[in-house]
Parts: sequence; structure tokens; C-alpha cells
Amino acid sequence: MKFYLLLFFSLAFIADSLSQMNVVYAECTDDTYIQTGSTSNYSSLSYTYIDVSGTTVRRTYYKFDIAALNIPSNAIVRLARIRVKPYTTESGISGSTFTVQRANATWNGSSITAATQPSLETSDATSSTTLSGGYRFFDVTSQVSKFIAVPSMNLGFCVRRTSETSSTVITGYCSKEDPANRPVLEIQYYFPYSVSSATINPASTNVSLDASINPVVEKGPGGVNSYQWYNSLGVAIAGATNLNLTGVKYGWYGLKISSSTGIGSPVFMAFIVGIKCQEATIDFSPGPDYVDDITWQMDNLLNQSYNSNNLYFNAGYIYQGTFSKININTLIRFRLWVSPELEVTQANLNLYSAGHTGTSNAATLYRNTETFNEIPSFYQFLYSFPIFTTDGSVLIPSTTTNALNIDIKHFWNEWKLNNNQNYGLNYKGNTNSGTVSQVQNFYSSDASTSRPNIQFKVNRPCPNLSYAQLKKEIDAGYTYTSAGVLKFYFDETYNITQGKYLPLRIYNKNRVLLANVTLDGTVTLGSIAALPYNVEDNRRSLSLVNLGLVYGEMYLLEIETSTGENRYLKFIYKD
Repeated sequence: MKFYLLLFFSLAFIADSLSQMNVVYAECTDDTYIQTGSTSNYSSLSYTYIDVSGTTVRRTYYKFDIAALNIPSNAIVRLARIRVKPYTTESGISGSTFTVQRANATWNGSSITAATQPSLETSDATSSTTLSGGYRFFDVTSQVSKFIAVPSMNLGFCVRRTSETSSTVITGYCSKEDPANRPVLEIQYYFPYSVSSATINPASTNVSLDASINPVVEKGPGGVNSYQWYNSLGVAIAGATNLNLTGVKYGWYGLKISSSTGIGSPVFMAFIVGIKCQEATIDFSPGPDYVDDITWQMDNLLNQSYNSNNLYFNAGYIYQGTFSKININTLIRFRLWVSPELEVTQANLNLYSAGHTGTSNAATLYRNTETFNEIPSFYQFLYSFPIFTTDGSVLIPSTTTNALNIDIKHFWNEWKLNNNQNYGLNYKGNTNSGTVSQVQNFYSSDASTSRPNIQFKVNRPCPNLSYAQLKKEIDAGYTYTSAGVLKFYFDETYNITQGKYLPLRIYNKNRVLLANVTLDGTVTLGSIAALPYNVEDNRRSLSLVNLGLVYGEMYLLEIETSTGENRYLKFIYKD
């Protein structure tokens, strides 16, 4: 049996190496069948039955160990199907279909009978089945998607005839007691596209067309990726079908990523482009492709519901009588990449009223600390709400007006440090009880007008336009290089003749010496140019482009003065 399972996993790894689609197989841990009118248990048999004979109905139950596969909850299930080997010759199948339902309660194959069957879920029942290669396959994609997102929902499957009032031929299938032909659950899954990093080169001026965006895209369903860039009006940019976008001005741009396989939905990501050495005003007014927003409701009976395609999103409390009290909040995330080099000096979130309720409807924006998705993980959303933090939360005061303008720049200045941890915001009402409804209600990203938008002001500083001063002691201060050049100056009472050079050393953050230049201009370590003394001018420009320094890392410059004292300057390398 172990060899059999290892073979399946080996095939899964082979499939994964050829594409981005993962194929794994879950072990059948329990199976049996029940027969109406019988109190017997049939779990020890090497076969099960799924048929109807007069008033006798036989159903088969299966359990599979999906948790052992360790499939992450954000995986997208492309296909899941139960594979069984016919024990008897199948005949008359085309005239009588099968239905697969998930169990809503626990059951045990060694004790279950017709009288002790669990209740079965009807909302996601499936009936797709095929016979191929001598095996019968039952499609259970929708159910397995739930089980991966919420493992506690995996209580097994029931396979039965769709009509249990019409007789069928005897149809049996091998059970787990037949190791060579035991049932198997095959799962094909992939991860949605993600942008893992991006290099954004700013425009030189507010009218120049020399900016570029160079993202790194990972994951997806495999095949050949296709790309399309859009401008801020949502219009496709002609010819911009490569991963990298070049020759554009400052502003924001959207990227659509899709697969030639046709599997899955396209993924969108927006990017902000600034202007070198100056502040830029950018109105980020995205459509629904660049915003995830889900409105969630829970009533006093703990019934939950959600809507990810509504024209509105809201937060608050609805009172409809003692037996109908509903709490509402919304998850919202802008799919926007902000470069760490940008200083976000303004980010005002504009929300437009769709009709508020009550006068004490204050709400709060909290920062989520774990991810959510509108579609693949909505089952997880229903059963396990994303965690959020109260740190940096923003109060949205009670309102009856048409619109609100909310300062959220501190969120973006945090997210820009790691864009992959932008899990969005939880918009939550502050009132959750009482006899008066209190709801803030705004148009969502799915509305045709009055969508949420953000007015940005971003600054792309040139931190080394001036010369940084060397210091007598190392402190917390630092400067930057510009285009790989470090500019600095120092105070010196000269005790040296012309023709000598500035002794200097450069260290990395671990105090490892990377470059050394002596008083006579000899370079004993590193690839760097010696700087001659100049008694008329203590400003120096030192090129570091040939030292192999790492972008974004901090280094230390040490200068020895003509009087034998040392001066220091910490800097972050920017090429």
C-alpha cells in the first residue's frame, strides 16, 4: 500500500515540474455502503454498491485524508475527482445519473447503517461523472475547494443515484479493502498569480516619457503568460503586452496577467510611478479589477452571509426586531504596488454615500494582518474571518453626509515596505447592539460611478543632491548614494602638502572592509578611484559603482584626516 501511495506522489511531483499545476492524491481512510431496510454494516467488504432495486437503495460513503496533503488555503482547485474501480460490470449507467453530496455530520464506516446516516448538503451537490481507462470518476471540485479552505468541513462524501425511486442495475465498486484498486481522490490545484517584487523607475520630469515598471510575476496555472497594460483611464495601452512597461510618464498603470491555458481568472495589479526629485499628485481611481471588497453579515443566530459583487459596501448594525439583529463589516483592499523609495505625503480615501442609516453610525478602519481573496477563499472568509490589528486604526465619525475623506497615508507608508503584506483593511461598525439601526453605506468598486478612490501625493526624493557632512562619531544618521555616487564634505585644518590623496575605507554592515585607499593614492582593496586632497574645496564625489555594493544595503565610509583623526558617514547604496 505504501508503495502505491508513493507512486502517486511521485507522479504529482513530475506534473508540478512540468507546469504550475500541482496534482496530488488523497488516501481513502474510510468507506462503506448502506442499504435501506438493513441494519447490517458492510465496511469490511472489498466492494461497495450504488444502486436502486425496487424499494432497496444502496449508497456509498467515502472519506479522504485531504489535510495530510498540506494544500495551502489560498490554493485554487482546478479539478477534484473521486476515482473508483468498478467491481461489477457497469451497464445502464447512461440512463441513471449519480449525485455526490458532502456529509454535514460525522460518521464511521464501521458502524454506519441506513438508519444512522448523516445529513447531506444539497447546495453544492454534483452530478458530473465519466468512465475512462476502466475507472469511474466523480467530480467533487466545489466540495474539495471548501475542505481546503476550511478543513473542519471535510466530513466525507456520499455517492448515490440521483433518482432513488427508479430501479437501476447492480453497480459495485472496489473499496479500500482492495489495496490494488482502492478509491483515490485526485486534486489538481494551482496558486493565483502574484507580483513578488517590482522595480519602478520614476519619470525624470513631470512631462518626460522615460519612466518604467519592471515587475516579477510568480505562480499561476501554467502555460504561457500574457500581459496587457492599461492607463489610469482603464484603456489598454497599444503594444504594451510585455511584462515590462517602458516609456511612460508619471501616474498609475494597471497590469492584467492571464494564462494561455484559459484556466482561472486574470489577475490585476496597479503600480504608482513618481517623478524623480519632486512631488507628484496622482488620483488613483480604480475600477473593480484593482479592488477586492467583500461585505460580511452575521445575525444574532450566528448565520453568516457575504457579498463580493455588490454595488455598495457598508459597516454597522441593523435592528429588525428582537430576533433579527445583524452586524455588518467590509473587507477592502486596493491592488496597488507602491515603491519603497516613494514618500507618501498624502493618501486621502474618498468614499461616496449610498444612503446612511442612523446618526450614531461611527465606524473604524483596521489593518488586516492576514490575507483574504474575493473568490478563491470566500469559504475561509465565512468560517474564519481575517485577523486585524487595532494599531494605527482610523476612526470614521458618524455621518449623514454624501461623502467622506479619510487620511490613510500611514497605511501606505507601512505597506510600501513590503507590498506583499498589503492585506487591506477591515471596515467595521462601532455599534453592534441596540434597537436602532446604525449603518454607514458607500458605493463599492463595482458601482459604475462614485467608486472609492485615493488622492495620492508621493515624493521621489533625491537624497544626495547636497553633500553630506562627515561626522566625528558614528551615530544613527545616514545618507544615500545617487546613481552609485556618494557626495560628502568634511571640515579639515590642513597639515599636508598638495599631491597627496584622501585615505578612506568602506565597510559593510558587518564591519567587513570592502575598499581601502592610502595617503599616497594606492588602492589596496576594492575597485575604487583615489580622491586627491584639495585645500580649496572639501566637497567630494566618490563613485562606488564598481564595488559590487548591494542595492538598499547600508555601508560605512571612514576618512582619515591629515591630522590623524577619523571621520565617518553611513550611507545606503542606490544605483
